[in-house]
Amino acid sequence: MTHQIHIGILVMAAVGCSLTSGAQFNPPNGPLYQERAEKEAYFEQRRATMTDEEFYHEGGEYAEYQKFLKQWEHRLSPHGDMSIYDQLLGAYDARQAQGAGGSGFRSNNNDPWLELGPKRRTNNMVGIGPIRKLSINRVDHEHMLCSSTSGGLFYTTNAGDDWYNANTDVAWTHSGCQAHAYYPGSTESWYAISAVELFQRNKLAYIGGVYRTSDSGGTWEKMGDQGNFAGPETETEKLLFDEELNAQNDHRLFLASSSGLYVCDDPSYSDSDPSTIDPTWTLLNISTLAPGIIVPPSITALYSNATVEPVVKCYDIEYLPLAGSRTLCASMRFKVTHTVGSNTVATNVWRFMISTDNGDSWNEIANQPQIDATITFATVETSAAAENSFYCLALKSSSWVEAYDVVTEIWTPMASGFSTGYGAGNGFGVDQVDAGSVFVSHQTGMRWYLNGMLPITVANGHADVEDIVAHPTNQNEIWVANHGGVSKVEPGGSPPWVDRSNGLGVGEVDAMSTSETHPQYIVTGLFHDHTTLTRTPYSSDWDPDWDAFDIGGDGTRCWVSRQDPNTVYMSYYDGNWKRSDAAETSNATTGIYLASEWWSEGALDRLDEDRLFRITKKNNGPPQTYYTTDGNGNTVATTFQNSEIELVRSEDRGVSNTIISDFTNIPEISAGAVVINNYLYKNDAEKFFWVRTTPANPDHLYVGLHNYAYDTRIFRNTACRASNVEYVKTQWEEVPHPRRAPVEANDPDREPSVSSIAFDSENENIIYIAYAGSLPFDGMGPEETAERMVYRMDLSNMGAYPTQGKFDCGGQYDCSDITMNLPNTVTDMDGLVFEQGSDGGLYISTGAGVYFTNNERIAAYDPQDPLGPPDPDGLDNTTGWVRLGDALPHVASRGLEINYVINRIRVGTHGRGVWEHHLQCPDHEDYAESGTYSADAFLEALYSISSTAVLSAGLNVNYRAGDEVRMTPGFHATAGVQYHAFIHPCDVPGNSFHPKNMTSAGAAATEVQALRNDQSLSLYPNPASKSLSLLLSSTANEGYARVRFYDTTGRQVVESRMKGSLAVLDVSDLRGFFTVVVETDDARYVERVVIE
Repeated sequence: MTHQIHIGILVMAAVGCSLTSGAQFNPPNGPLYQERAEKEAYFEQRRATMTDEEFYHEGGEYAEYQKFLKQWEHRLSPHGDMSIYDQLLGAYDARQAQGAGGSGFRSNNNDPWLELGPKRRTNNMVGIGPIRKLSINRVDHEHMLCSSTSGGLFYTTNAGDDWYNANTDVAWTHSGCQAHAYYPGSTESWYAISAVELFQRNKLAYIGGVYRTSDSGGTWEKMGDQGNFAGPETETEKLLFDEELNAQNDHRLFLASSSGLYVCDDPSYSDSDPSTIDPTWTLLNISTLAPGIIVPPSITALYSNATVEPVVKCYDIEYLPLAGSRTLCASMRFKVTHTVGSNTVATNVWRFMISTDNGDSWNEIANQPQIDATITFATVETSAAAENSFYCLALKSSSWVEAYDVVTEIWTPMASGFSTGYGAGNGFGVDQVDAGSVFVSHQTGMRWYLNGMLPITVANGHADVEDIVAHPTNQNEIWVANHGGVSKVEPGGSPPWVDRSNGLGVGEVDAMSTSETHPQYIVTGLFHDHTTLTRTPYSSDWDPDWDAFDIGGDGTRCWVSRQDPNTVYMSYYDGNWKRSDAAETSNATTGIYLASEWWSEGALDRLDEDRLFRITKKNNGPPQTYYTTDGNGNTVATTFQNSEIELVRSEDRGVSNTIISDFTNIPEISAGAVVINNYLYKNDAEKFFWVRTTPANPDHLYVGLHNYAYDTRIFRNTACRASNVEYVKTQWEEVPHPRRAPVEANDPDREPSVSSIAFDSENENIIYIAYAGSLPFDGMGPEETAERMVYRMDLSNMGAYPTQGKFDCGGQYDCSDITMNLPNTVTDMDGLVFEQGSDGGLYISTGAGVYFTNNERIAAYDPQDPLGPPDPDGLDNTTGWVRLGDALPHVASRGLEINYVINRIRVGTHGRGVWEHHLQCPDHEDYAESGTYSADAFLEALYSISSTAVLSAGLNVNYRAGDEVRMTPGFHATAGVQYHAFIHPCDVPGNSFHPKNMTSAGAAATEVQALRNDQSLSLYPNPASKSLSLLLSSTANEGYARVRFYDTTGRQVVESRMKGSLAVLDVSDLRGFFTVVVETDDARYVERVVIE
């Protein structure tokens, strides 16, 4: 690829700025960036021929490619090489399969995550998520399979009343499913392909493969991987069984792929049959002549001096529906090299091929429509009502369907003039009872062609049709897989369609926000399905219904107000923001548009729900013209509009906005367009990744971005809420980070992007950052654990860090590498969260699951352990990172948040919706403390802590317990001690977070005296001896309450909790007169008791 191809991706510029070393700087050159350059040039041409509505449609080609970039740009930074990502996860999978640590690859259900969905279409929802393929069992039509390329395989046994995941969440390395098929004559034996979803294609990679099950997904076995199918770049397309038994008393299985057509003649599988052997895959030779010799005569006739590559892509294949037939039709793509004048040109030629010997040999179908180089895909369907015919679709700007009769060799037009971009040609089906009834996807909808008549638009329940399957025996019953789920369609019926998506939890979460005060409210921005909100009261086995706001497009950044869940902000692509002011009861929204990058980003103020920060784009002067020369010395003029990224603040809920940054004039971020050595550098790569506020100080605002040269930068503003906007602009400062590549670094020196950031909840200067990956260019080696991926940084003195370039933590730099034993994988956006009320608890979501560490684990980790790093998936390990829970789907995550009302962590996934799990529980069950403390301490107990210890002056001591903290006689906190005893369970509600620093008895006594006395609290017996009952009035408390005992000096001696209106406490170790304080969400109650 020539250097000039990168012009397509260098568009924005800051006029007046200049490159510092432009002669040496080159844009990234990995495969992702090369493809991006080509796509940008392609879309620039497409844009000139389409309306805005067509070009920017949420499921359109441009939008789909933007989704692809957002999904993969971080994971593949900075190398842009999918093979590195493939090998990272492949190596991790292999290690787990070999039983490293005995943990297995998340393949158990001992401590499962809870699926929250959305997994059914309720209320105002337009859909759940995209389903790509659908099949109906021939034996029992109530049995069906459907697949999501990001979420996995699902099955139903009652015609779509209920769908269930086919255990691909835990049994497969990668949950996404690309194709599937029933074994002939069975409803329980399934075959399926796991492949990595890319832009308009799916490849096996190192973690995909062909799987089989004989017990409806109870157990799966991989029966083929990239080693069987010409390597990890092979794109899989379809599985097809021969209904007839072969000589091995088995059914032949075909796999269509970009590497050719493969066949397996022994695919049977039985857990109980010890004679079962590994299947054999064979590549069929499409060409019967020597490699490089044209087979289809039509190619020879059209192109002179042409050759064809020996590898022929097989995209689709079907058997003739005639019983016992050995005749197949396949759509195949030949890559033809030929001459046009003096130039050598490569053209993709699609032809329909036929085999009459069960696939062993192939020939071009006679008389088919002439070669058309504009065809991009071709597919094949059949109808039981036309047992001698194949229906062939050619996808192009004006697509067509023609039926080929194998007996008469006549082609009959069935449909034409439609645009079937979705499903890549698979949005196509033929009625199995009426051979003249053809259905195709068209633009964002669906068309019905009946006996060659003019098409009828058919409602199917959601835009963007991916697959169309006719019921085997019911005329005019069509099943449709679309970007919202599955629908049953009956054209002309009443209703014309019904949703059949119950259980299909395949939401592709781009952003997630959970209400801090009301755990029953989660808001998600969903690709394809707008912005959704839960609508069901919270419970321990929560299975919420969801609703959708009145907003279109692909859901992106969204927030729930920390003060009032009625206030929700949401967005979709290209700066389309909206706001709800009554989210608890209404779907209505108000538009607050802001010109933006394609993906909306920003942050909500922590104290004021009216104040928000959002990214924007602004034109930087008038369009400019730049001049280069072509190969013939002719002047080439290029004119374009420079634009730059900035941050705005709104004080009125997004109605008006003021720019609070000046990134245009920061050389570390922006640079102007310039011509160097006859090459035009547009320098337009500036992009915000994230914008975040901090819990410890609401005046602090952080942004993560990459600059014009693709280098990751972090900036902080410590006065983002100041009234003087010009002053705010002056307060931006760059935050150094260990893998900060130099400005205009070339490929060998580039580093991964900072994909996630988290903040200490008490210390405004402590941050945690996670890079998207481990090693930049050589990270696919045999290393089991990541390197230089997660860091803790103290920014109290940022001047102590280097102002340029990379650095190692430790020594003079107050930061630490806490990657430790983290699996060698990747992390995505919003993949870090810090746990308040813990000993530095930190969670990270990765390609291998969600993992936890804290200060105690970090201190105990020994990088020189002769036994090697502890297994992060061994849930009993006590050092470094440990996996949280089991059975979290093997998909990418986008969003990680903790709700402290219920003490559960939630993760949004790309392909399996939202899931939650209780927090990581302390390793110690109880503590009984005594003696004199001489150092700071943070004790965490699953159940209780009792202490008779003496705390020396100047110390910082924290007691966290799940049930109770009891300071028994002898306990003493010396004046000046920072002491905090509190309740913070890991798996049930009931926190007491507000620190009460017992620096003196007077402070605690004052607090007790200030509490409201309310007779709704009763204590009995009084006096008490061994136990004490606490009773609130029947209406006083329905949840958890905090319980504290204070002695006569005002010293707190008990910290506990109660659930509901009645609790019985053991007070056998207490003596004297005590003040009892019970605190609920909305009130405090005080009574006094004598304990003898």
